[in-house]
Amino acid sequence: MNFLADFQVSLGVLIFLLVKSIWPIYGRDAAIKQFSELTAETEKTIRIITTQNGIIRLYKGQTDIIEAAALRGVTIKLLAPIASKEKRLLDELGEILLAKPLKNNPPYFLAIFDSRNVLLAKIYPDDLNSNLGDDKGFWCEKRGCRRRQV
Repeated sequence: MNFLADFQVSLGVLIFLLVKSIWPIYGRDAAIKQFSELTAETEKTIRIITTQNGIIRLYKGQTDIIEAAALRGVTIKLLAPIASKEKRLLDELGEILLAKPLKNNPPYFLAIFDSRNVLLAKIYPDDLNSNLGDDKGFWCEKRGCRRRQV
């Protein structure tokens, strides 16, 4: 076996051992709905990686849910490429999240909730529409974690 094949097998075994359940996501509306549900359940920390346009989509469509989480004491950390227009939005959101710049523009949206749930979606197209898109991805729950009843 070569190194890449060893790595893929090891990664597959690790995912099998760590992940309790995995569910597919089809469409931006489904990704946003799942993000909202997981945000509402989060107790401590949400870590987000997104694109430049993803910052704007979060601002336009998810400010209320993120603000509600912050008011509950949840720390929200955002990693994304930040240009001048995004900087102005992040200044407004500065009271509810901590943002740090990312050098590259990732083609995905990743959110980790309390190190317990993960949502990963390939953003397509990476536009400013916060409801319509052909995004595809999954969300999963770590083994040993019980979902809190909301």
